[in-house]
Amino acid sequence: MAFLFFAAVGLLCYSSALPGPFVQADLPMVASNPNLKAFTPSLHSVIQLIEANSTHPFSELSLALSYYVHGPNPFWFRLTNVGIHIFTAYFLFLLLRTTLQLPGAGLDARKAALIAFFAALIFLVQPVQTQAVSYIVKRKCILPALTCVLCMLFYVKARLAASGGKKVALYAIAGVLFVFTVGSRENMAALPFLAVLYDCFFIQNMSRKSLIGSLALIAGMALLGVFAALAVMDFAPMDWLTERFVVLDFTPAQRLFTQPRAVLTLLSLFIFPHPSRLNADHDIPLSNSLLDPPSALFFAAVIALCIAWAVLNAKKHRVAAFCVLWLFGSLAVESSVLPLHLMTEHRLYLPSLFACLLVSYLSFTYLSNKQAAAVLCCLAAVCSFWTWQRNHVWGNAMALREDCAVKSPNLLRPVRHWAETLFYSQRYAEAVPALDKILTLYEDFHGKKIARAESSRTKGNLYHAMRHYEMARFAEKMYAEDGANLIAAMKKIGMEEQARQKTEEIARARGEMAAKYKNLGGLLIARGMASQARAVCEEVLQYDPNDMESMATLGEVCVFQGALGRAEKYFLQVLQSKAHAARANLGLGMVYLERGDKMKSARRLSVALKAFQQENANEAAPVWRLYFAKSRDSKKLGLLFSQSKDSPDPPSGYETDEYLGSYKGDRKQLAAFLKPYEYTFGLDGNR
Repeated sequence: MAFLFFAAVGLLCYSSALPGPFVQADLPMVASNPNLKAFTPSLHSVIQLIEANSTHPFSELSLALSYYVHGPNPFWFRLTNVGIHIFTAYFLFLLLRTTLQLPGAGLDARKAALIAFFAALIFLVQPVQTQAVSYIVKRKCILPALTCVLCMLFYVKARLAASGGKKVALYAIAGVLFVFTVGSRENMAALPFLAVLYDCFFIQNMSRKSLIGSLALIAGMALLGVFAALAVMDFAPMDWLTERFVVLDFTPAQRLFTQPRAVLTLLSLFIFPHPSRLNADHDIPLSNSLLDPPSALFFAAVIALCIAWAVLNAKKHRVAAFCVLWLFGSLAVESSVLPLHLMTEHRLYLPSLFACLLVSYLSFTYLSNKQAAAVLCCLAAVCSFWTWQRNHVWGNAMALREDCAVKSPNLLRPVRHWAETLFYSQRYAEAVPALDKILTLYEDFHGKKIARAESSRTKGNLYHAMRHYEMARFAEKMYAEDGANLIAAMKKIGMEEQARQKTEEIARARGEMAAKYKNLGGLLIARGMASQARAVCEEVLQYDPNDMESMATLGEVCVFQGALGRAEKYFLQVLQSKAHAARANLGLGMVYLERGDKMKSARRLSVALKAFQQENANEAAPVWRLYFAKSRDSKKLGLLFSQSKDSPDPPSGYETDEYLGSYKGDRKQLAAFLKPYEYTFGLDGNR
């Protein structure tokens, strides 16, 4: 009967979202996902799918099976999600009912069933769960939670079973579910620790021996977890993190210091989940340290006090303490420095399993059974209505975009989606202010990426500098696209003069933005990516034909592509401006060397190498190191050794060209010369 009741309530609460279309990431990751389209129920296809999605393989397999059965129909995808949610609530009821009768809780069967029932009911109708359930692609959150509950349920049954074949079978099923769960999602890495706590709290009744054993086991798993994490990161965690944070608007440190605020904000949503507070794309202020802003320290202190209370009162308030530890423990992994969004509501799905138990348990502890049941029934009714109300938004793509843009007006993604929707819906009067806001946000985004690129470049991390410059360049392209839409929208509603002024403003801003990422051209050519470098340089020169740095880079590109005539023209034009003379002379020396004109080459190289001490032109040297290393021309590579401090001046009586061309260094010297550039640029042009 409990299952039928949960099924009826769950379907009613989510009925308003079921007819809705694919929204946001559902489109590329489900509807248009080529891996799902190509899936067939065969072992080879399953292996291919898992290899293509190593992060959430089992959830991807579930989506692929759904696609195979009913095709790209959002109704059936969403109905499957609701079904998973209902089963999770039902098995949670069974798990909690069993848990509350264990020695660690010691409740009678009737009270345990009442508390478990209302905890599962609140979990089912909690409005904050709508993102995890109605957002189809978030099946990667709800499916692992279902297997987590089943794993713990089978584990408890195995621990309580008499020895024999049944006990072994239950342990085997729990083991399979455990592997499935831990391998499904990042936050499930906390499950081994939480399972040990559960065993200690409720099955072993927190005996001294069990506490010591549990702490030792947790320490061992922690060390194993750290080793596994380092292995995934190729034992270079900082490089791994930095590379993945390139596409985000914050650094690993900023994410870590912002998480206390994010966690408490999520908990406030759980406590008061009114639809007006729920958002598919939260915008949360960044914290640069625990004291910037000072409130960051307060949020961290609140969390620390909650955890301290749970640890100190573990024996006296067993159930409540475990619920608190489960809550923060299951949030810990995704509240670390992992390259994820700062705050998303679906992160609460797993923590709320026992958070709902805390609500129900406290109600029945401090109120009579009738009073507690009445209060929880009212709470469930209100939450059911709010869930149904919130699902109206998830069932309408346009309403969802508007909701996100209104609630996160300074976040680029939701505002851009809403501005696009208004423009292509021909709601031009509304689109104009939205598109104008987008341009301001893109300028801010571009500025942040340039600042991080310059910082990486200063620190010598040229690869990450290049990635940040690429993001800044992308921002300029999107700025131009949305700027064109803004001008078109203005003209549609008769704002001709404003459109003309905005056209000039956008052109000027694009030139300024392009000038700031011009260093990307040099970084690309230094990695052997000539075509990409050329495109960047031509963009910069389009706005500023007198940008000699980009022209010098364009000359180097032409040498790489074998267009020596054009390269000479560019380098000579750079020399006429008397800027970047060392780089231009070095480039001309390479051009003449390729043509076989040894005398002219040596003359230019001699001038260039002397000028390296007078201007900041050292960045040009790796370009030619890479060039000669790729062509394996050690004689030409030797020409560049003359700028080394260890290289003597030409002996008296020798011509410069003869000396420069007579380098006969051995392999060890050549390797020592190239070593500082192997990692940054790579001899094959790839990192």
